[in-house]
Amino acid sequence: MKGHYVTLSYAWGGEQVQKTLKSRLHSYIHDGLPKDLPQTIADAITATHKLGLRWLWIDAMCIIQDSPEDKLRELADMGHIYQDSYVTLSILSSFRADQGFLQDAGDHPVLPFHCADGTVGSMKLRFHIERPERGRLGRYQTVAVYDPLRHRAWCFQETTLSARRVVFRPPGVMYACRGYEQDITRSEEGGEGGPAERIPVTPLFSDQKHGKASRDEESMHDLWSHLINRYTSCQISWAADKLVAFSSVAEVYQAITKDDYVAGLWRRDLLDGLLWRPTLGAGERPKEWRAPTWSWASIDTDEGVTMHSRHMFETPSTEYQASIVSCTVVPKSELHPLGEITEATLKLKAKVHPLMKNGKKCRFREEKATETDYSTHKLVIGGGWHPPSGNCLDMGLFQFDSKEGTEQDKDMDFHVIALRAGRTWGDQPQPGFMLGLLVLKTNETFRRVGRIQLEHYPDWLDDVSLKTVTLIWFTVSIAADIQGE
Repeated sequence: MKGHYVTLSYAWGGEQVQKTLKSRLHSYIHDGLPKDLPQTIADAITATHKLGLRWLWIDAMCIIQDSPEDKLRELADMGHIYQDSYVTLSILSSFRADQGFLQDAGDHPVLPFHCADGTVGSMKLRFHIERPERGRLGRYQTVAVYDPLRHRAWCFQETTLSARRVVFRPPGVMYACRGYEQDITRSEEGGEGGPAERIPVTPLFSDQKHGKASRDEESMHDLWSHLINRYTSCQISWAADKLVAFSSVAEVYQAITKDDYVAGLWRRDLLDGLLWRPTLGAGERPKEWRAPTWSWASIDTDEGVTMHSRHMFETPSTEYQASIVSCTVVPKSELHPLGEITEATLKLKAKVHPLMKNGKKCRFREEKATETDYSTHKLVIGGGWHPPSGNCLDMGLFQFDSKEGTEQDKDMDFHVIALRAGRTWGDQPQPGFMLGLLVLKTNETFRRVGRIQLEHYPDWLDDVSLKTVTLIWFTVSIAADIQGE
């Protein structure tokens, strides 16, 4: 059978009482769904009928949750599921599936009133609370508005890929598509009933009706950086899903660029892709391996990851100091090649130099950040790690990717890998710069611990010869990441 269908984007908020399992599949198909469905799912069924549609796709019900084979097959098709949906119901403000999103008229408070003839009547009280808006002195109204859906990693690709969405943020309702959005809240609930507002169309879909999208390299690079920053600031319940929950977006991007996706980066821009950094403060590496340390997918951070944009931050005289020899990524399943991986190997030809000029091991010294509490926000200034004197970088504070490399109980063998450098900054007096990686050596192996950015051209760079190094981390290994040759 064929027909338009609705998709649901919502936060589970914990284990679901009702979900499709192998043991329930026969009953669900032949006897129908149980009556005690989570309220959000029940409301989604109601909304689907109100929209005049028949079919509804919900992950908890349409994926056999205890079948690895079915989950893998459905997750590999997630991009098409949401792109081809007629409309997606985005439940923006619900923390749990049992909260629902359709307001019941009976929930309004009932107040008595006296009539002129002495009889007593009753009325339902409707009220509207204004949303927070920045006012004088940067202060906000005291009403707190929470949008948990915006911070869930799985919901990010659902929102990004859906062609049309009805967004529920009680008491408001918004309609949004790839070019317009409009408040469709009832006037009695505070809706303004204004005209649709035009919004920029992402290059992912800017010319899709003609079978193609914008292929401007710079705009696509900026789009990817934006997508990564937003996605990596989202929360994910299972660490192993980091690449999986983003794979559908990567598939659409890949279809446009025709590039090769390698552990969250792109082969054609791999040297630039290696120069990502945590946006603010160090992240955390999960206990279980899921990606090599040279990939942004190897860390979790609340503030997200910032990708490198060479056309925005580099000098006209910038030159690559390294080249890619080979890069191999092994997916966990060929059915889902852009999802979970089991092995990643990257071989570089680059200039490598010990962090300390004398070649000795060392440790960094921490400088604590200062925090100031204001009535509306908290301001954090400074914070980072000082390399010891005698280092080859002549730099101030350094930001690690994670806690790895910050240990204080021993000296460690740090090395620098130069990736890009420029001798001058155009016509400006600033003497060039260098971008690279700080790596940690242990038992003849290395692993990335941070990104380096210098606002000068280091004097040792011209004297160091190129060396082949292999960045690698297998699933059977816990520490190995770069092996020197």
